[in-house]
Amino acid sequence: MKITEEHFWIAGATAVLFMVSATKAWLHDVYDGVRSPTGQLCCGGDPVTGDCEGLVDEFIKVQSDGSAVVFSKRYGAWITIAKDTRTWMTIPADKGVHAGHYCGVKRQASVPTPDQPDPFFTTYCVFLSPGGV
Repeated sequence: MKITEEHFWIAGATAVLFMVSATKAWLHDVYDGVRSPTGQLCCGGDPVTGDCEGLVDEFIKVQSDGSAVVFSKRYGAWITIAKDTRTWMTIPADKGVHAGHYCGVKRQASVPTPDQPDPFFTTYCVFLSPGGV
């Protein structure tokens, strides 16, 4: 069989897709077994889009009442976090790369509550690195 330019491009595209999916799975693995203060698993394990992401310092605002507002790059939105939902700790597998982590999803329709104050997002967990904010 003669290898054509088309075969070359198909093989290359397949390799790139494999690397992207493997990288996404590895990045999601930093959340394996991580739980909220109430014991809920933080990561729902969505293999396509995930439900957790790293946060950078300038997009984390801790309020005077202990609540926080974080910017999700994935959703392009600021998300309000209840005081009791956030935890001051690093994600061990992250190795200090991010100042914090947000795990949550968009809501379909819901009324904000004291433990879920954002009207557009349901938050599973928020981890902020001590001294990083």
